[in-house]
Amino acid sequence: NASAQIISVQDSILAFTDSTFELFKNYSLYAEKINWEKRKKDFLKRNSQLPHFKEIFPAFQTILDDLGDHHSFFWYNNTKYSSRYGQLDASQIRKPLMDALENGHATLTVDVIDSVGYIRIPPNNSPDDFNEMQKSAQEIQDSICTIYSNSIKGWIIDLRLNTGGNMYPMIAGIQSFLKPGTFASTVDRNDSLKDWAVDRKAIYEGNKKITELKENCLPVLSSAKTVVLISQVTGSSGEITALAFINRPNTYFIGEKTAGFMTSNELFRLPFNTFLLLTSAYETDSNGKIISFIQPDKEMVDGDDFDTIGNDLKVLEAFKWINK
Repeated sequence: NASAQIISVQDSILAFTDSTFELFKNYSLYAEKINWEKRKKDFLKRNSQLPHFKEIFPAFQTILDDLGDHHSFFWYNNTKYSSRYGQLDASQIRKPLMDALENGHATLTVDVIDSVGYIRIPPNNSPDDFNEMQKSAQEIQDSICTIYSNSIKGWIIDLRLNTGGNMYPMIAGIQSFLKPGTFASTVDRNDSLKDWAVDRKAIYEGNKKITELKENCLPVLSSAKTVVLISQVTGSSGEITALAFINRPNTYFIGEKTAGFMTSNELFRLPFNTFLLLTSAYETDSNGKIISFIQPDKEMVDGDDFDTIGNDLKVLEAFKWINK
């Protein structure tokens, strides 16, 4: 009957609000910006009588707005609810990048041009499963092995179309370019540190092995001349992949300031088939310095050519630096 149904929506809203406020209070990186008890009273006063459960999410978006948290989001019924601010809006993305993303250029691509190895690492959609991540990491590494030779003078790692996803296979796949050890860390609001590290085969979070290559077909390339190409859409774990190259010798960044989604999100399962990806930590480089976005060594905005990579002005600039 109708009244029972209304009660159940209100019960759902109440239960959901309880658990979500608890998570925000305990884990949000920005929790101290809000008085949670006061906010919860006010929140329930405004929202407890909503006729449909899904109508609660815009109210939670307002909380993300007030936290200044543009990386966290709720996922409910195939819909993403994030802060209304600080998002990368399609209208702000440069047309060549937008076209390249829409025309399917965000794919794993390797090539050798004028004795320089070119590697484009796309966003990675592997699930958080050891074997699936291993398969993806191995695919990245194997594709680089198809172009590797002693005569390569330097490398370009192109992250311009890398909007994020699962960082572990991406970094595990290119770890021959990194020296073994910590490449980045996270630090939460209690100053608790967690290192991310590689060891030529596996990738770790703290002591936990996340995934590893089946075989490493590349030699050590941790001091090979390497240019990292970044853009305004290089975001989230795409930025962490770039971050792994900060403080690396013989490395040069070309392109634009990255998207600035460099915080670490934790996945929480909430009632009613809802997920919350909640920002709970900052990212730091291998020296422990908090980084919120990556600034290139050489800023270049225009000149992308994903159809003919040999005509791409940033790639040509990379050749110049490698051949110095």
